[in-house]
Amino acid sequence: MMGSWLRNIQGQLSEFASEVLNEAAEEVTDPESELQVARKKLLETEKELSTEKENVQRLKKKIDNLEEELYAKNLEFDNINGKYTSVIESRDTQIRALQAELERTHYAVQESLSDGDEDGFFPANNARVARMRDEIDQLRKEAAHWKRLVNEQSEKSEALKVSELERILAEQKTKFENEVAALIMAHNETVAELKSLNQEDRNPNKKDESSGCYTEQYISENDTWKEQVHLLTEERDLLLAKIKSIEEENEIQEDQVDKLTFQAVDIVLSERLNELEQQRENLEKQLHAAQGEIIEKSSYISQLQTEVREVHHLVDTQREKFENEISGEREQSRAEIEELQNEVANLQLLLNSYEENKNSEESKTAENIEKLGEVMGAEVSESTSKDQAELNRELEKLRRENDELAAAYNDLNEDFENHKAKHGSVVSSNRDLTARIDCLRASLIEYEERYEMCKNENDETIRQLQRLSNDFERLRLSFESPKTKNTSDTVDEVERLRTELDASKDDGEKLRTEVERFRSTIAVIDKELTRLRESNDRLIQENKAMGASLDKFSEIQNMLENSDSELKNLREKFIQLQNEYELKEKQWREQQLELCEARDDAKRRLEAYQRETAMQQSRSSDIALSAEIVELKNDEGKVTTSSEGTVDSNNGWEKMADWDAMASTNGSSLANNCIVMNELREALAVVTEKTEECEELRRQKHELNKEVGFLDLRQTRIDELVVQLNVLQSQQTTHAETFAELRSWANELERDKLELERSLVHTKEKLDEVQKQQQLDAVKGEELVIVKQVDLVQQMVNEYEQKMRNQNAIHEETLRNTKAEHRNDLEELTNKLKAAQDEIKQLQQQSKAEERYESEAEEKFLRLKTELMEAVQKRNELEKTNNELQQKLDETSVQVTEAEKLRIELIALVEQKHNESLKYHTQLQAALAEKKSQSATFATYTDNLSILKNELKNCMETRDKALRECERLRNHLLVMEETSTKEALAGEERETELRQRIRILEQKTEESADSVIESANAYERQITELTDELDLMKNEKISIVDRLREREKTLADTKVALSNLQNVLRDIGVDHEAQVLQYENTIAELKKSMENLNLEIVQFKRTQETIEAEKQLLENRTVYLKEEITKKNAMIEELEASLEEHAQVAVASVSSYTIDDQVLRQLFMSYFTADKDKQPEIAVLLASVLGYSQEEIAKINAANHSSSRGWFGFGGSSKLPQQNISLAEQFVRFLEKESLTTPHSLPVQPSEEKETIRSSIPLKCSRTSSAADLNSILNT
Repeated sequence: MMGSWLRNIQGQLSEFASEVLNEAAEEVTDPESELQVARKKLLETEKELSTEKENVQRLKKKIDNLEEELYAKNLEFDNINGKYTSVIESRDTQIRALQAELERTHYAVQESLSDGDEDGFFPANNARVARMRDEIDQLRKEAAHWKRLVNEQSEKSEALKVSELERILAEQKTKFENEVAALIMAHNETVAELKSLNQEDRNPNKKDESSGCYTEQYISENDTWKEQVHLLTEERDLLLAKIKSIEEENEIQEDQVDKLTFQAVDIVLSERLNELEQQRENLEKQLHAAQGEIIEKSSYISQLQTEVREVHHLVDTQREKFENEISGEREQSRAEIEELQNEVANLQLLLNSYEENKNSEESKTAENIEKLGEVMGAEVSESTSKDQAELNRELEKLRRENDELAAAYNDLNEDFENHKAKHGSVVSSNRDLTARIDCLRASLIEYEERYEMCKNENDETIRQLQRLSNDFERLRLSFESPKTKNTSDTVDEVERLRTELDASKDDGEKLRTEVERFRSTIAVIDKELTRLRESNDRLIQENKAMGASLDKFSEIQNMLENSDSELKNLREKFIQLQNEYELKEKQWREQQLELCEARDDAKRRLEAYQRETAMQQSRSSDIALSAEIVELKNDEGKVTTSSEGTVDSNNGWEKMADWDAMASTNGSSLANNCIVMNELREALAVVTEKTEECEELRRQKHELNKEVGFLDLRQTRIDELVVQLNVLQSQQTTHAETFAELRSWANELERDKLELERSLVHTKEKLDEVQKQQQLDAVKGEELVIVKQVDLVQQMVNEYEQKMRNQNAIHEETLRNTKAEHRNDLEELTNKLKAAQDEIKQLQQQSKAEERYESEAEEKFLRLKTELMEAVQKRNELEKTNNELQQKLDETSVQVTEAEKLRIELIALVEQKHNESLKYHTQLQAALAEKKSQSATFATYTDNLSILKNELKNCMETRDKALRECERLRNHLLVMEETSTKEALAGEERETELRQRIRILEQKTEESADSVIESANAYERQITELTDELDLMKNEKISIVDRLREREKTLADTKVALSNLQNVLRDIGVDHEAQVLQYENTIAELKKSMENLNLEIVQFKRTQETIEAEKQLLENRTVYLKEEITKKNAMIEELEASLEEHAQVAVASVSSYTIDDQVLRQLFMSYFTADKDKQPEIAVLLASVLGYSQEEIAKINAANHSSSRGWFGFGGSSKLPQQNISLAEQFVRFLEKESLTTPHSLPVQPSEEKETIRSSIPLKCSRTSSAADLNSILNT
């Protein structure tokens, strides 16, 4: 389909060309005109080829520009991909590290939970584990939420990229279609121009025919020239035949040219298709790259998730640290409570030992107990209040920081959106300007080409007129002999032709001047376009810088968002910690209440014990009297048998030997008691070691508290820095407002400047109009006859023009000076504004530091206002100067009007003189006519002779000229034949080559028939679309001419707008760079603080590990001590059972022995002075000594068992062994020493496999004792 259409077009063109040539051949009579027509056609074809070549080069340039743009865009995409990949890799590493730390912390938490459950020392571990699990679940939910959001964003980004790629393909298709339409339009324009040229060629041919007719009339009158005309007609026929052959060759060449053009078009289209395929491949590559970016972004998101996990892990570690500290404080409080209990027990012992200082010691103990309780309560309350106050302060600080950060974030978002809107409008306006500039450039190029065509046509017309004038002169010379009758007519015609030639020359000169003006305007426009392109390049660079700064701004925004999320998490965690501290405070308060209750119970017991001791003393005095009476009776009855008893009574406690002999079975139990005491001493040594370790732990805790305080100080400093940043942001907003006001003021000044420039342009236009009028007046003056006076007037006008030019130059210089002054003033104002801004910043800083300098700041501000007022006054002065200049311009316009009046007066004088000269001339002509009429009779004969001679000479000359021209034409025809033969041979060779190519192409088409059919269909569609677009383009051509004028007007406005935009962008760039530097400094400081905090966290982790290791050692030690305590409790129970058995045996043998009075006194005194916990033991001894019945002893033992179990239970609850030794045990040891001579083994023998500390301690008992030992025992 495409080939048939092209063939039809070729046939139509060839038919049209043949018709035009046939008409030219029929109408043209001269061979020279035919040759000129042929040459014109050749020139036109060459021009068409040159125009098509230019179009091809222009298309190639466009393609190169598009390739460069694609390369630049690819580079930008590569840079962006590199940035994102680097960021994503860094975040991937962070996420992996955070995941590793999360796994470690999870494993550590599980181990700590398992340890806590095994030990059973921390009942709150289960709640903490549940809370930690809940937090972990929440974190997992958040991670899933973020993953979902990231996936959605990735899908959205893929869809957006696909839509962008489709849009790019559509744009490229439209560009290709527009280019094809432009080619077809150019081809149609060339065809139309050929038609117009042919029509123009017809018009001069008609003129030639009229001139030929005029000459034939003269030839018909002169028969002599018929033969020559016949010869010329024959030669013309020959020339016509040759011209026809040349035309046929030209048609063949035109067909070849058309084929070549279509081949070039096919080549261009194929290249364009290849380029489109390459672009499609590039787009596919971009799709793959985009998919890679999506994958990288997903990895980046996973890194962010790991970072979040790391943050949560850090928070958990901090929480564990706080919990460990709280547990340590709990343990310390428990240890202090136990110490207080021990101190209370010691005080009770002191009360028993010191009977005389009971009241004073009781008061002291009560005071000490109250003081300790108050101190403990005060410490607890202070610690809780301090913790609560610190937590409240931290929460308030965090709230303030969060509010400030939210406000700053909102401000930054608003600034970013505003800047983005401005930036987008600037980019769109820049693109529109570039598009408009390119359109204007293309239209200017087209107009240049058209003007050149018009110029060439005018030159050709002038040449034709010159040739016609030469022909007419030749004909006049050749036909002067038969023209004697019609000389006057010929002279008039020659004069008319000369006037026409002069008019055509004047028209040509006018066209030349207009072309030169147009070229000058085009040069100016080119300069302006270059300037605009340079400004556009600068704007592009600035836009790139702005894009980089916006990327940094987006990174900072992301950092702020992350900080906001972290602050939210910290806030939630602080709230949880506050709740935990409140629960702990409640527990401590409950413990405090329990301690207060225990203290009150102890006071009550003391009071009851004092009453009981008073009653016991009264009873003991009665019992002592009864015992003395019984002893006196026994002494009187047994004087003979008491010799040994008296000796023993004189030796003190040696009288108890008989009782010791009866109670020999009790020796083994006493030995066991000695072993138990040794073991208790070892336990006391272990307890002392533990107390030392606890003191070390307290010291470590104190150091940790110091470090925590240092961290709090750091945090406070960070908070202060954040507050300072917020203050600086507020200052920046105020500065931005002031800067906006100053910018508006500067814009008003620029508007005033623009109005002044417009007024100047208007004045220049008026001056140009005046100059044009002067030129018209000069042209009118040239038409006058008197050339001298006109020359004088022209000289005057030229002098006046020079004056006007000088005045214009002076005026332009003054305008430039005023502009320079304006610019200098503006620069000074900007410098002053910058200085004012710096001073305002300094004043704001000083107002923060010291409020005393406010008055000075106000004074400086007033000074700045005065300076601004001075600047306004300067502006007013400049306006006055501008008004003065306008007045001067008005004066110059008045002078111009006066000069015009003078010129009009001069013209009137010249006309008067011309009329006078005409009168004189008429008179002179009349006199000359009379003289000529007198002399004509004498000169007729002489003239006739000379005329005949001249006619003969002219005829010979014309004959020689005709012969020469015939020879020249013959030679020319021979040369043309040779050239035509050569061209025919070259054409045949080209045809053979083309046929070979056609065969190759046919083979290729046979191989790829399907693709050709598809391409043909596509071409048909494109042709239909292109035809529609051609019609649209024709309509658009008419509108483009109107748009050019409008765009020339808009260019000035765009220049002004560009200058304003450049200034604004520079100011914004400076502000943005300053903000970026501030943000970078703050980020660097924050990074340093984070590094320091990380180092401190590592140190805390190390200390925590050491503390945990020590804790494990202590727990193992406590387990070992528990096992030993259980063993000792079992041994104590065995000893109690053995003691009961011995007590039963002793009861049976009490009646046959006597008791010493001093022993009974000491026993009763120890019973009454002992504590309630020790009284049952002394009661057992008294029962065994006094010989109570078994029922009574059983009752006493039951009471002892109940009291001993309660006492041991209390000790077990306190988790510490009893440090002091009972009085009964000491008394048993004394009796053991006095009674036993040989060591006795324990009733329960230890096994060989399980040896204890008891088996390793030998029994060393001696009978050496004294009353001092007994007193020391009782006093302890």
